[in-house]
Amino acid sequence: MLLQAVLIAALFPLAESGKTIRSHLTATWEDTSLLHEAGEYIKDIGGDKMLWEYIDRLLQGSVDEVKSQEDAYHAVLAAAKEMLPLTLQSTLNMAMASRYYSPRVAAQSTLCTANITSSSYLVSPTGSVATTAAGAQNLLESCATDDISNGRHSSSIQSFDSVMKGGDEPRILLSLCTRFSDPDFKEFYQRAREITKQNPHVAVAVRYRAGEEGDKRLSLQGYGVSMMIKDMEYKAMDDKDRTTDDATDQEVGDEEEESDVIMGLKFGKISETWSQSTDAISDLRDILREEESSKKAAVDINLKVWQIQNLGYQTCYKILKSSTPLSTLQSISQDFPRHANSLSRIQNPSIKRISKALKKAQNAHPAAYAYGEGSSSLFIAGSQVDIENLSSLSLYELVSREFKISHRVSSVVGKTASVSVPNEDAVLEVAAKILKTGGGNEDEAATTSSAKRYNLNTDIVSFMNDIEKDDMYSDWPSSIAAITKTSPYGMPTFPKRNLFTAINVLDPTKRAALETVHVSFMLQRQQAPIRTGFVIVDPSEDPESVASHVSCAFLTLFDAMPEHAFGFLYGLRSSGNSEEITVDEVVEAFSQATGKSDLSELVKSKSCSSRLQAANDGAKLLGLLSPGTTLLFNGMLSRNNPQQIVETFYSEMETVGTWWKQKLLKNSEKDIYSWIMNHFNAASKYQPKLTEGVKQVTISDDSTLLSPGEENWIFREDYNFDIPATSFVLTVDGDDEQGSVKTISELLAHFLSPDPPAISERARVVVTGGSKFATNLRAVFAKATSLSPQKRVAFLFNTLTEGVPDGDASPSPKNDFPQNTVFCNGKLIDLGQPGPDFGAGDFKELGESVGSLTSSIKTILDGVTWTDLLSGDEVADEVNGDWIGTKIMAATALVSAHKEVTKAHPRRGKAPPSPPPLTSENCGKPCRIGFVVEPRSDLTAPVSSQIDIVAVINPLSVDSQKISAILSVLHSQLPVRISIYLNPETSMSEIPIRTFYRYVSTTKVKFTDDGNIADPTATFTRLPEEQVLTMGVHEPEPWIVTTKSATYDLDNIKLSTVVGNVLTAHYELEHILVSGSCYDKSTKQPPRGLPLELSGKTDTLVMSNLGYFQLKASPGVWDLAIKEGRATDIFSIVKDESIIGGDTRDPSTVVVDSFNGVNLGLRVDRNKGFEKTKFLEETTDDSDIKEDNQDTSIMGKISSFLGGSDTKKAQPETADTRPQRPTLNIFSVASGHLYERFLKIMIHTTMQHIDDPKGKQRVKFWIINNFLSPQFKKTIFAMAEKWDFEVELVTYKWPSWLRRQTQKQRIIWGYKILFLDVLFPLDVEKVIFVDADQIIRSDLHELYNLDLEGKSVAYTPFCVESENKDTSGFRFWTSGFWKDHLAGAPYHISAIYVVDLQKFRKNGNGDSYRMIYDNLSADPNSLANLDQDLPNYAQRMVPIHSLPEHWLWCETWCNQESKKAAKTIDLCNNPLTKTPKLVNAKRIVPEWESYDNLIDEFEQACANGKGDDFSIPGKK
Repeated sequence: MLLQAVLIAALFPLAESGKTIRSHLTATWEDTSLLHEAGEYIKDIGGDKMLWEYIDRLLQGSVDEVKSQEDAYHAVLAAAKEMLPLTLQSTLNMAMASRYYSPRVAAQSTLCTANITSSSYLVSPTGSVATTAAGAQNLLESCATDDISNGRHSSSIQSFDSVMKGGDEPRILLSLCTRFSDPDFKEFYQRAREITKQNPHVAVAVRYRAGEEGDKRLSLQGYGVSMMIKDMEYKAMDDKDRTTDDATDQEVGDEEEESDVIMGLKFGKISETWSQSTDAISDLRDILREEESSKKAAVDINLKVWQIQNLGYQTCYKILKSSTPLSTLQSISQDFPRHANSLSRIQNPSIKRISKALKKAQNAHPAAYAYGEGSSSLFIAGSQVDIENLSSLSLYELVSREFKISHRVSSVVGKTASVSVPNEDAVLEVAAKILKTGGGNEDEAATTSSAKRYNLNTDIVSFMNDIEKDDMYSDWPSSIAAITKTSPYGMPTFPKRNLFTAINVLDPTKRAALETVHVSFMLQRQQAPIRTGFVIVDPSEDPESVASHVSCAFLTLFDAMPEHAFGFLYGLRSSGNSEEITVDEVVEAFSQATGKSDLSELVKSKSCSSRLQAANDGAKLLGLLSPGTTLLFNGMLSRNNPQQIVETFYSEMETVGTWWKQKLLKNSEKDIYSWIMNHFNAASKYQPKLTEGVKQVTISDDSTLLSPGEENWIFREDYNFDIPATSFVLTVDGDDEQGSVKTISELLAHFLSPDPPAISERARVVVTGGSKFATNLRAVFAKATSLSPQKRVAFLFNTLTEGVPDGDASPSPKNDFPQNTVFCNGKLIDLGQPGPDFGAGDFKELGESVGSLTSSIKTILDGVTWTDLLSGDEVADEVNGDWIGTKIMAATALVSAHKEVTKAHPRRGKAPPSPPPLTSENCGKPCRIGFVVEPRSDLTAPVSSQIDIVAVINPLSVDSQKISAILSVLHSQLPVRISIYLNPETSMSEIPIRTFYRYVSTTKVKFTDDGNIADPTATFTRLPEEQVLTMGVHEPEPWIVTTKSATYDLDNIKLSTVVGNVLTAHYELEHILVSGSCYDKSTKQPPRGLPLELSGKTDTLVMSNLGYFQLKASPGVWDLAIKEGRATDIFSIVKDESIIGGDTRDPSTVVVDSFNGVNLGLRVDRNKGFEKTKFLEETTDDSDIKEDNQDTSIMGKISSFLGGSDTKKAQPETADTRPQRPTLNIFSVASGHLYERFLKIMIHTTMQHIDDPKGKQRVKFWIINNFLSPQFKKTIFAMAEKWDFEVELVTYKWPSWLRRQTQKQRIIWGYKILFLDVLFPLDVEKVIFVDADQIIRSDLHELYNLDLEGKSVAYTPFCVESENKDTSGFRFWTSGFWKDHLAGAPYHISAIYVVDLQKFRKNGNGDSYRMIYDNLSADPNSLANLDQDLPNYAQRMVPIHSLPEHWLWCETWCNQESKKAAKTIDLCNNPLTKTPKLVNAKRIVPEWESYDNLIDEFEQACANGKGDDFSIPGKK
């Protein structure tokens, strides 16, 4: 290895020669002080109390002498060394390096709005300012003392605030806007303390103040940058950027035999001389060969198939033989194009051994390979991490949380009432065992889907169809494997098995409820692979009711003629106009079906009544005996409407496919529905209070529950002073006499049950309220404390049964939890929410739901020798069962809350268990399936406190590029042990990675010479100089990033044309997202189309897809509201049930204080009087959907009845003056300088043809910001002023739940079609999309105002009447799948189309597009032309109005004769000639060059400061 190091050092200049690419990313806010960022970290560990200690330590030092970030860094380390254990010091260093807390500090500064940037100051609720500490008293005296809030965020305590309080309920909030390094900070800080101590009604929030305008912006990390070798099939480069002629990619011939001489070094001779260093010499040969290759024309990725097929194994061999395998993995994956050739030449017997070992490991470690060959997954401390949304920032949060929870659990374990000094290492070891316990949450079955399932007895179900037996499904394949396959065109296939069962529990008294019958008929008619059944119930349980008549008639018909039974229900749906079904209608419908006009005798019969009773009993068990209809889809509660059924179906389809792949579900299963119920351990009873709104909470350090002594607890009668591991705390409102007695009695009944729990339990009842009854009730419990533990429960139960006697007065006690709740080892249940009363059985189930984790922790603590763990003479007297039970309760609450937060939500369903860390026992020597990276020796920490990270990595994947880099950063900073299972693809047919990649994440804080923090950058060297590269930024999910500055076209980088040795690119973080899900409280479904806005600055719609919404923000405090209008008439945000980050807060206040954004769970409720009002009504127009043109695909068969639009015509605006709103909205997208050049010409030709002699027209262009260059952004606004149009740059972040594309072109296509309903502000009613490379030859107002005949979208069909016969062979839609699917409908081109956004949003068309896309894109071979294939495929769901052919002429598809009538000309690619775009433009459109020259002249004029003098010839 010494030889290798010496030679590489000597030759290093060779490796670093050539040109360099650097990129960096900054925030929109100024750099924040490390002093404050560290303070936020410390507050997260120990709250405000620990923060004040930190500040005191800073003030004891020389914090007022801190002049730079480097000074601040050393001040922080000095203070932290005295306060934090080593592991937390490590995570503090990582927090500062990653700038994790900067958004929180920046958010504070947004509330310090006084224009004071050089010193501290105090602000009152009314906005008055004190600039000296001495002036604080005057400021205080000027405050109104009745309320701390005047409606401004700055006068309200925010979640990020550090607050000094004089009392529990302060009425006045002062803000201390400061920096810890301010010369006057100490004086202000001490004065603030004095004020709060002297005034109980006053609180002071310590907030970071902003600095000078123009201060250095925060430089960011935690993102990736790629350089992709571009496919130049159509040579789409801007010739104006070139300084040399086009370079033609040379064909790569067969590989010659390896040369023994590389860069003048004779490796044969070297190997003979240094025979003991064969591996090092081999590594050096590979490095120099790759360097020599990179000095030639291009990096060779055009390998033959036989060279590619074993690359996975060859890469594994290379990694495993390295002495630094993680570094080698990172190097190969991040620079794979440079390594590909040399890897393909590796021939070694070890490759076969690796292949055999990997195949053997798949059986030995099924959890590691659960997602199949070539997949990657990551587990931290046993919890799966979502790789798709992984960043160093999110991973820091997870790892830091592990260390912090270890610290908190340690404090619980080591806490005593006596004065004792815990053995810290021993306590940490116990805490580590607790955190690594295998106990889990019994609410979650070991399965791939986290949705709760309920088992309804199928004996009471009447099924409409049976996939396995009915003739209509007889030609379907028999094997379940069909669910994982697709047709040749990427469409899903299904087996003739009952994989999907939809059971409708139906109260038939409401006509609207019978709509479910219509839906079921449609599903069956369209051969949807869903078995559908009905259970008719009678919530009134009245034998003479309408429901009794319907049930009897239906069951009688079902026994004799099943098809007539469902026809009978279908007929009732339309038999009258009133909402209520009548008995007469039922009798009439039954008579028409049977000829019998009397139902009364049948209804009275035992047969009918007993079957209805059985249905009622079965529904009642699940809490489903209620008005309306409830759907159980494979046991999951769902809403019975077409959209919801289809969405649930697709979700379950993916889950079933996973079961098959994991070999859980087999063809041999006879009853798949029963298998699903057993697999999920489906519940036979539904208590919504146990499943909905359950919160995981922890116990505060000052809680009364932690006080020693068993006198306040209730035990079972057989209690033998063992450890009561499960603790219930019931908090009731004593002012509610009846309700409190009933709930307490049910708890006591559980404790009196003869069926003992698996582990010992105890309970405490807290009675709140000031009434006489509440006082008497508290007296009863006080009396019980004097009894022996075993006698308390019977005494209390009997007393409550006989009547509560008068007792001594007592104040309402301090309660840890809200009224009408029950706490059980971390779970908090709201007993006041709707649903059945909480009974003794529910208390039993609640205890069992925490049983596994509780039992595991009990076993650990039961085995501790406490006198060894905790020194101190009084400890032995403390230790008893009750004392340990309290620790179990607190520890279980901490761990269960921690597990809830870290629970992974991967796209593929519930995470499998973590694979075991690799050891010599389970991996072997040498290990051929992976490797282990042990913790660094210089990061000292007890072994027990090390965190295990297990990664399963396909080394030749884009996931590997990011994971390997992030793991390297973690390993360099924290005591982590990393086990990596290699999971390559066993055979490949195409090159797996075409990109070079760098992940920007510094291992420690680095400083410049002036003490500022050095900018983290992505640096690329040794890149090919003749191949065209495309730069891409891969930012965390909540970020919206755009280019800030770049000299060259980042889409088409050719290094040989770059002047100088360094190309730089500067990106900017424009927004951090506020996103989440919104649900209607009453229906528990998304309120589709509900408009939301954030502080009036950005708005969006709630999607039907998961109720998702997304809003753009930045650090600060924002107001979330429903947008004013019809929506606010119908809906209001629910104040007490919206969940933000797991905490109950006012959802209308949104705090953005993290790089990880804000994820909201928003609930809305209907206003009084609007309970039944439909917010949006889907309209239909099926006039052009003929019966004989039915969609024959499965998707169409499920969905064809959903779409449509109304027939109202769009009306043009006819104002006599220039309108205030645009009369023409045009939407486009461009990436790269060439397409931006085309886009400018498209805009020019559009404006050139606007016929507006009276100034009545107003044109606005909407351009997607994501892909634009800085140069274009500058030019387009100058053009807007000169050409007299408006322009707005828009963006929308691709949601994580929607399957992503990886190729840039396909991402752009996705943005053209998938987000039309949410991309524009809600007041934009209509838009035309126009491709950037189009030439406009008419006034687009004509198209904008065209009658779309009730449709929401309009496209132009590919030329049919004027077809170009030369390209007929490329018309793929005229044969095969597309011909069958279209069934006579045209296939349309997406270069220009119209969207009526009002109809599009109202009909939920965007939701439909996304739903279909998400399903079809699971197969990478489907939707080859995404932006065209999707709307054409979905025509049955989203009907298309076909525009006249003259609206789009394209030489590829249209003949020359039709060109003269063309209103637009598209420069589409020609697959026959593959002529470059620029050549086509100049040939097809003779005037194109004059347009191009005009724009060029304008840009030159602007550059010379003469843009105002420029004139546009021929402008109308």
